[in-house]
Amino acid sequence: MAWVGAQEAAEFWGLASFKSAYKRTKRDPERYPSRPHPTRQGWRQYWIGDGPPPPPGAPEELPAPPPSTPPPALAHKPTEGWVERDGYVYDGRRDVYVLTLPSHRRPFVLDGSRLRQIWRRYAGDKANIDEVCRDFGLDRQTFVDVKRLLKLTKTRAPFTDEELDAMDEEGLVADVLRAKEQRVMARAQAASWRKIERLANSRQWLREVIRDALSGSATVAQLPPPAGEPEECAVVVGWSDLHVGKREAGASVGLDIQLASLRALASDVVARVAALSPSHVILACTGDLVHSDTQSQTTTKGTPQGPQSEGSTAMALRGACELTAALVSRLSEVAPSVEVVVTPGNHDELLSRAVGLYLEASFSDSERVSVDADERRRRKWTRWREVPLCFFHGDKLKGDRLAALPGRECPPGADPRRAILLHGHLHKRGLRQDVIGGFDVVCLASPAGADDWHHEMGFEGGAKAVTLAVVAPSGLAALEWVRA
Repeated sequence: MAWVGAQEAAEFWGLASFKSAYKRTKRDPERYPSRPHPTRQGWRQYWIGDGPPPPPGAPEELPAPPPSTPPPALAHKPTEGWVERDGYVYDGRRDVYVLTLPSHRRPFVLDGSRLRQIWRRYAGDKANIDEVCRDFGLDRQTFVDVKRLLKLTKTRAPFTDEELDAMDEEGLVADVLRAKEQRVMARAQAASWRKIERLANSRQWLREVIRDALSGSATVAQLPPPAGEPEECAVVVGWSDLHVGKREAGASVGLDIQLASLRALASDVVARVAALSPSHVILACTGDLVHSDTQSQTTTKGTPQGPQSEGSTAMALRGACELTAALVSRLSEVAPSVEVVVTPGNHDELLSRAVGLYLEASFSDSERVSVDADERRRRKWTRWREVPLCFFHGDKLKGDRLAALPGRECPPGADPRRAILLHGHLHKRGLRQDVIGGFDVVCLASPAGADDWHHEMGFEGGAKAVTLAVVAPSGLAALEWVRA
């Protein structure tokens, strides 16, 4: 828990950019407090943590920031002579520039070392005008006049005309390298200071909380005994993004070996579900069960998958059907009831529905298994007790459009405030809270590894696994993962 910058707050909250952090606090300042940055004018800090921020007047006892290191300047004078150019004079003996500026009635005198620092900051570091004015205590009009008079642009070398006249090429190169080294060290110092500042802020708040908690209390508070029996629960099994028939990066292992590995994983999933002793199980088949969707081994949109495939599409479909049916059968042995929800993916919009119809036909006479294979809907809702659950693949419905779903589509008898939205597609495990609605959004893991193309592009996804979401009557209680 600490005061942090906008970028760090955005990363902590799972937002796209630092601007989103500002918008969030502006929209709900009580829930997401912010304050002016104590050392950076015009910047803001944002509170992240479970508890409230410290009171505004609380002492923070922060260490003093390290002194800012100005851009390096040459240790020697460019020349000992007198140089007169259009609009200014350079006195080499005293190392002084005398400039005639439109904004000044009298000649503007500038120390040579300081001018060279300004020159390097603007042309070498590519700083903007506001940054240069802030670093060197200049007003904007004065710097603009100096820049025009000296013909200073960001495309010029980081040396004044007088330096170029006086130094050889080797000296200029050495000076550039020395300046770069100093800039790197200055940036490292600044980063170290920001880390120290965050740590100090968090520790100060922690000290205040402990002090308040201990004042007037010398004994450890006693918790009341638990009331009643432990809550019953339901378990959602994220059977998502199997990509049966996909050849993973590296050597081909064959479809039979791939299916054998998935059967072993399914057995581990059943064992873990049995240990949780749920009163109900929901098997979420949220698309991409089969890697290809056509006989010619393409996705639904026609993207070729043949070079990245194991076996034929028909063989992969049969394997996905038999594997999933076996999992449903075993789950029905360890739970009183099993609900299967099937939604289409972007790889197998047609064949995912075929898997659903296969399961529907296989368990049509079962009293413990129900299958939702409705092929007309891409997004499906169900509920357990008063907790609404929504399932979709995740390739189309994203971002802020999720916020309105519970209130608009929630099943009758369910509480939209307890909603849980579960999706696949991203091949990673995760949990976030919707910014507006406050409900939970669960990203289901995938047991499939990356193919050659995704591996080369760096899209490895997360660890291969199956997600188990434990649902209590109050809402999402826990997330577990069974590793593939």
